[in-house]
Amino acid sequence: MLTRHPIRYASLILLCAALGTISPVSLRQGRAVSMTASADPYLVYDFEPGGHSSFPRNLVQMNGSLYLITDFNQSEKLWKVENPVAAPQMLAEFANPTAGNNLMEYLTVVGNTLFFSADSNTKMYDLWKSDGTSTGTVLVKDIGPGLSYHSPLYYLSDVNGTLLFAAREDLLGYRIWKSDGTEAGTQMVKDRPPAVDVISSRFISTGNHLFFVGTAGQTGSDKYKLWRSDGTAAGTLVPKDINPAGDAVYNMLDKDWLGVDGVLYFHANDGSGYALWRSDGTQAGTYLVKGNTPIYPTHFAGMDSRIFFAGNDASLDNELWRSDGTADGTVVVKNINPLASSVPQYLTNVNGTLFFIANDGTHGTELWKSDGTEQRTVLVKDIRANGNCFCQGLTNVNGTLYFSADDGVHGRELWRSDGTSAGTVMVADLNPGSNGSFPASFINISSTLYFVADDGNHGQELWASDTTSIRYWFYLPLILKR
Repeated sequence: MLTRHPIRYASLILLCAALGTISPVSLRQGRAVSMTASADPYLVYDFEPGGHSSFPRNLVQMNGSLYLITDFNQSEKLWKVENPVAAPQMLAEFANPTAGNNLMEYLTVVGNTLFFSADSNTKMYDLWKSDGTSTGTVLVKDIGPGLSYHSPLYYLSDVNGTLLFAAREDLLGYRIWKSDGTEAGTQMVKDRPPAVDVISSRFISTGNHLFFVGTAGQTGSDKYKLWRSDGTAAGTLVPKDINPAGDAVYNMLDKDWLGVDGVLYFHANDGSGYALWRSDGTQAGTYLVKGNTPIYPTHFAGMDSRIFFAGNDASLDNELWRSDGTADGTVVVKNINPLASSVPQYLTNVNGTLFFIANDGTHGTELWKSDGTEQRTVLVKDIRANGNCFCQGLTNVNGTLYFSADDGVHGRELWRSDGTSAGTVMVADLNPGSNGSFPASFINISSTLYFVADDGNHGQELWASDTTSIRYWFYLPLILKR
């Protein structure tokens, strides 16, 4: 019995504490119980030994493998990581001592092909692709051959299984292009007249359409409008002229729009200020959702057939809102900071719970959660007392939130949260002390969380954490009787 073996009982409790959690009731009643533990993060590979940073970036997955770019000494390399405990495979290298950084960009997966933009030492960017092998990493097409200026390819996007992107082959500006991965199948979608000039705004795909900011390209006074393309000339158009007299949209960033279920939610200005709009790519389906309230919605996220975002109205500063796409269903969720703006950011859906960062005026900028109701929009944890947690990179990993945060003691490190204060904990202090490892670029592949961090010894390199709980089963009476 438990009371007759206090040493064994204490030892078991210590084991439980080391491996995970266990119910005292289960202990007393002799149930079969389980305990869980997660592996510590580990360095996947030191791409540039000797303490040099390789600055991994553009982390994407294709067919269960991780692809990324490293950058060191004006040499950029494309890598494939099939297994976090096996050596990565280098697929290609681009070096240019005079070009500086960003010789490769925009790793984009379309089906079983990885597309990217690369400068192959010609001072021009061309379209490349990879099938995951070094021999299958090849040039698709030299767009604008012989030009004496850069011809960058921007914002590669998957639209219905076809790659759409922006490129320039002459002095007339950028156009929308498409590619099926072959040279012959890499073509401009729509030429002059009319033309589409894209500016340095992000692109966004709703699955069936690519949305972007552009002009008709006819005169210097043309206004910036919302355009969409389905990959055809006829299907590349302005769905609705939202603001004939001015710029309807301008310099849209990732946080400024959201594509969900074939519909784009975004902020636009019809002449009365920036407000919430939606578009399905048609004229009838492009409309103002609710008057001009809220003002300047941003930081969009989708959850449970609704969208959430930060916005203002006449009586509230920047607070959390939700919308079902109708005027009546567009309402403020909670006035988190009655005296000022709570500035909700990094909105992230984790299996039906919305996590975000906000400032209630008392705890500083900290981690919050919401189910879309005022009552259950609450502070998760005051991670950094008397300060801001600097939480970033909120990522859903199999129903658990992973992110970086600074508790004021360890510097910015890797954290996770199950939505409770007790379950919001630092995963590991990768860079001991107060400097922090600054984890970023989180991506989940088959329950392995990959990220970039600096442990103080290796520079910025690729790390991983096995997020699958290791589960131990015990039938306690058998253990205790031995």
